[in-house]
Amino acid sequence: MKILILTSNPRKDLNLNEEIRDLKGVIERSRDREQFEVEVGLAVRPEDLQGLLLKHEPQIVHFCGHGTGEQGLVLQDDAGRERLVSTDALKDFFGLFSDKVECVLLNACYSEMQADAIVEHVNYVIGMSQEIRDEAATAFATGFYRALGYGRPIEQSFKLGCNQIHLTILDSGNSPRRSVSQEQRKLEVVNALERDIGQDSIPEHLKPKLKQKSNLTTVSNPVGVKLSEQLSLDENVEIQVNIDRAYDQEIKLKQYRDCVRKFLVDRKLSPLKTIRLKRLREDLGLSVADANQILAEEQAEEQEPIRKAQEDYEEMLIRLIEEGHYPLNAETNDELQEFCQELGLTASEVETISKPILEAAEEDYQQKLSGDQQEPLDQQHSAQQPSSKRLCTRRDVLIWLGIGGATGGVRLMMSASAKSPIDAVIIEDLGGDTMLEMVEIPGGKFLMGSPQLEDGHTSHEDPQHEVTVASFQIGKFEVTQTQWRSVAALPKVKLDLNPDPSRFKGANRPVELVSWDEAVEFCDRLSKKTGKPYRLPSEAEWEYACRAGTTTPFHFGETITTGLANYRGTDQKIEVSIHLGNSGNGSKGIFREQTTDVGSFPPNAFGLYDMHGNVWEWCADPWHENYNNAPADGRVWELASDPSELGKANRKNAVRLLRGGSWKLNPSSCRSACRNRVSPRVATVISVFGFFAPSPRLSSSVLFCPLNRTS
Repeated sequence: MKILILTSNPRKDLNLNEEIRDLKGVIERSRDREQFEVEVGLAVRPEDLQGLLLKHEPQIVHFCGHGTGEQGLVLQDDAGRERLVSTDALKDFFGLFSDKVECVLLNACYSEMQADAIVEHVNYVIGMSQEIRDEAATAFATGFYRALGYGRPIEQSFKLGCNQIHLTILDSGNSPRRSVSQEQRKLEVVNALERDIGQDSIPEHLKPKLKQKSNLTTVSNPVGVKLSEQLSLDENVEIQVNIDRAYDQEIKLKQYRDCVRKFLVDRKLSPLKTIRLKRLREDLGLSVADANQILAEEQAEEQEPIRKAQEDYEEMLIRLIEEGHYPLNAETNDELQEFCQELGLTASEVETISKPILEAAEEDYQQKLSGDQQEPLDQQHSAQQPSSKRLCTRRDVLIWLGIGGATGGVRLMMSASAKSPIDAVIIEDLGGDTMLEMVEIPGGKFLMGSPQLEDGHTSHEDPQHEVTVASFQIGKFEVTQTQWRSVAALPKVKLDLNPDPSRFKGANRPVELVSWDEAVEFCDRLSKKTGKPYRLPSEAEWEYACRAGTTTPFHFGETITTGLANYRGTDQKIEVSIHLGNSGNGSKGIFREQTTDVGSFPPNAFGLYDMHGNVWEWCADPWHENYNNAPADGRVWELASDPSELGKANRKNAVRLLRGGSWKLNPSSCRSACRNRVSPRVATVISVFGFFAPSPRLSSSVLFCPLNRTS
């Protein structure tokens, strides 16, 4: 059974994303969910209609949008403006698909006239007689599809949809039903069935209208059971009880979603709010998976308009500078401030975007004032190969080699010892209100590597082998740019550290464009300051922490979505190969084209954030082609001992491991088992300039907080 949802909202006044999500959720939780397939056509134009129905061959066509009565339904044109489709055109159109389509649901105001016309060709058409409120339209649709998902015929599903309006809109409050016995619930259902579920108590302006063709057409794949296949009272009661339970569950999910939205108003989920959400989930009896999915969906919905607003502001600021308006005068500054308020950006977001742009503009301005016409060394033409006409910067070389802006970060770690016992949590004060939080990871055993049938598996992940890992602490987040800057200000141990190496600027974004040597220097400086042995995690410790007791490709499960992590969710063509934006049977998503603030997505079961995507994370181990002869105790797997000068040089310059994937790569590179390294050629080229490219996560043996490469 295929349902095709068509949406059009040129007036930008309907919450269609929420309506689609609710409809899909109702069907996915229904008894007969395996029999249904939902397809969606967004921002539909009149010229799209034929192609969508020919491609998907739906039995039900559901339209979300606006109606106008006599003038027809409101679709849109290429520019997103309103474009009307007349009643006669819709009637003729559905006449061409009457052998496939059994039901059309016009969830739009004043669409009864179109329903009267279309029903000449289609067995069942539902329209709205007047202007119907958004919540009433959604309530009817969810009740209708929930009933279909339990095998009810269209006529009864329509009645249940009307009843849902009564339950949701007219009854006082949306709260889960009181706890009653199974027998009590069945008795209530029997009474409801005997009364029949009608529309008598629904105000006229909220009533949907069901139109039925006088002579029903036999279609290739009919919807639901037929009235001739009458069920017994007991069967009816059992189905209705299941529908009733499903409705209760949806109310609980809605309560949890409403709370998440309330907590995300300020764009941050504090520890207190996280605890309150956990308590609410437990009180409502929701699964962790359902709660995490809601949180991921709401965070993604919250972040997309924010990201667009940030891009608009960044573009405007750059254009002002490029067109010669720097230094900005007071009037321009005031106008920019008004523009930021219109976009809804916070002061910290504006500062994060503005600071690197204005610093570069000021440097260029001062050089012009001093008469120095030499081109600045650190211009950020990140999309181009470094020019031979000017000196190459560190960023130029990284981007040229395909590493810059896409490689490494840091996650710190600390392992337990007699001299440094493990506490449940360690919070280091780095000064200036900058904190570093470590999470305790209990010791245990796990299967390292991936099975050969896992999507994205490579021979580098063979053979799977059991590893026993002692307890340790690891960074809750990847090391942020603020944390990096604080430690870079500490006294040097062996190497100088650039306090601001990252391409994507942001106080709470992960530091990136950090070499393995620099990550180690970061750990050494922090250890010297605190007296605790911070270091990079071993590869085994990293994978154990990432999996958090799971055996699936991702700690989220078999698949991943861009609502759960920051990676390339779109297909990528590299030479003749297509790297898919989805993993397994998962869906494709978006490509953010940059890093995101640490902690922007749900954590794993150990409470660690961003273990999949965002930035590659350095591990302490040198690269090995596979796991043959790998240690089984979780320690760093060093190269074979060779006392010669060549052996020492090989160990010092060994290619090092990266884990976790990044914002720039497809989901298979973000799997728990995926391994990466930089080739000797790239390492040699980079070492000429005195740097490498990734980022850390600290761990403490006491381990290091993830230091990060950018891709």
